[in-house]
Amino acid sequence: MRFIHISDVHLGMEPDYGMSWSGARKEEIEHCLLRIIEYANTHKIDFIFISGDLFDGRPDMDRLESVDELFMKLHHTCVLYIAGSSDYMDQSSALNSYEFKADVHVLGSPVDKRGTFSCVRQDYADINTDCLYFPEYDLDVYGVSCFKKTANVDPLEDIKVWNRNRTNVLLAYGGSGKNRPLDFAALKKSDFDYIALGMRHRYDVICRDKIIYPGSPEPLDESATGRHGFVLGYIENGRTGTEFVSFSDREYKTIEYPVHRFSTNDEVKDDLKRMLSKEGSGNIYTIRLVRLDGCEENYELSEALRDFNILRIEGEAFVRTDYDRYMKANTYNGFGRLLEAMNSANPLESDGVKLAVDMVIEESGINYNHNARMSDRQYDDSNNMVRARLMARKDNLENSHVMKDYKAAEEDYRVNPDVLDKLNNAWTEERKAVLAYKTAAHAVEQIEKDHKRKWIRVGVRTALIPLIIVCVVCIIYMPVAYMRMTKGAVSGAAGVIPFVGFMISALCFAIGYGISRYRDVRRKKQTGKSPLNQEIENARVLLDMWNKKVDELRKLRNEYQEMDRKRRNASDVYSESRQRAETCAGEIKRIDIAIKTLNEYKQVQ
Repeated sequence: MRFIHISDVHLGMEPDYGMSWSGARKEEIEHCLLRIIEYANTHKIDFIFISGDLFDGRPDMDRLESVDELFMKLHHTCVLYIAGSSDYMDQSSALNSYEFKADVHVLGSPVDKRGTFSCVRQDYADINTDCLYFPEYDLDVYGVSCFKKTANVDPLEDIKVWNRNRTNVLLAYGGSGKNRPLDFAALKKSDFDYIALGMRHRYDVICRDKIIYPGSPEPLDESATGRHGFVLGYIENGRTGTEFVSFSDREYKTIEYPVHRFSTNDEVKDDLKRMLSKEGSGNIYTIRLVRLDGCEENYELSEALRDFNILRIEGEAFVRTDYDRYMKANTYNGFGRLLEAMNSANPLESDGVKLAVDMVIEESGINYNHNARMSDRQYDDSNNMVRARLMARKDNLENSHVMKDYKAAEEDYRVNPDVLDKLNNAWTEERKAVLAYKTAAHAVEQIEKDHKRKWIRVGVRTALIPLIIVCVVCIIYMPVAYMRMTKGAVSGAAGVIPFVGFMISALCFAIGYGISRYRDVRRKKQTGKSPLNQEIENARVLLDMWNKKVDELRKLRNEYQEMDRKRRNASDVYSESRQRAETCAGEIKRIDIAIKTLNEYKQVQ
């Protein structure tokens, strides 16, 4: 028996929300499950074990249907799935009532379904531990689903193997601190052939070939560094073997880069570009600058590395805390007055003034002097250089891709009008038109039937009225005929009366029918069409009119939908770009305050 073991897929999750690659990461997680299904088909895998958190939240019926469609692509693989803490299965969960069309068994669900393999729910299955038996493999699969989000008890405390003569597999979720703690020592001694665990997002082997966390197939956050994929295993003749298959599209990586006082911004930038290109441009990076030899340099790397997926750069700016040292060494000089301005600055401007002080210290190089004193000439030169650097940095920020992207997104959002009300009205009108079209189509189908019923009614009325008249005449005439017959005056006259009445009725029917047909013929000559054909033609004209109306409204609705989609997309892009632009604008404001402060304290007094 060959199996794939996965867990913590978290379908629907959007890692690193707000970053430029977050939408692609969400799609990669969805696509990863499809790739695993294709792998199972190619390698003829018998079972896929899912140890919790297939979904990032509790799935609804629509979500289950979409995943069911994916699993229906499996050719000969059975899926066994337990719920985790993210997709836990309480009484209101859709997992309790949804019946998969694919060969998927949710352990702990009351739905008892048949799949590709013969499967029997064992008598020793209870409310906590489900168990399914697969006779073809002589396999018992135990599963402990999560029925609430958190639990501070060991869910496997009392679990045991009921039939040691079979192959026994356990699917469980837990083992992370106080939330569903697990006794690994007891599990190692258990009679299970394989224990498929879930909860941890990184590959972790507790007991070789027996107790394994596969980790999430795709990395979900920066803490989930290293390889990601699934466990491929087999159980044969009482022996279990496993291997890890790397399967993720990308990885989270942390790069520690050492810098010292002589490391220039260009050197660091170029080195990091080479390193990132070698590691892979698709990966997601956290860059950590490690300062050596008391390095107090500030670096500007974010803009230079924007072509890579940089989650965070740590240590880009040096955080200074030794201002008292400079205050004592620079009393009554130009730099001292700048330091006093920093201490007295209002909270709204303190960051900008602090930036000016830090850059003057960095430019002058007194941070590497023991006395920390700055001469007035040295201060004036540093002031001029720092202002020039700040002006250049401000210009770069104002013309950066962040601000350009924001302006483009703002314009795109502005030119895409809000058409939600029009879209709703179009939906309503389209539904009305579709209903009218269906009514007209039904009317066309009923015309011939109604026409036949009409002629039956005409015939009945044409014959029935004369018949009633004949009956009345007969009733009046019969007493007279009877009196004559008793006197023998007219022998057999009574037998003639019904016949005469029938003939008169038939004659009246024929005359009435003939008159009706004559009118139809005259009408056809006048219009060139019979009443039936004319009515059908009129109905079809109406049907065509409603059909065109439906097409027009559907086209209009599709246009509004596309406009609404563009606006929503533009809104998302605008929102994300605005956040980045606000950060950029905040930095520009800080630079303006720093330049203003340096201008005020430019001349040595």
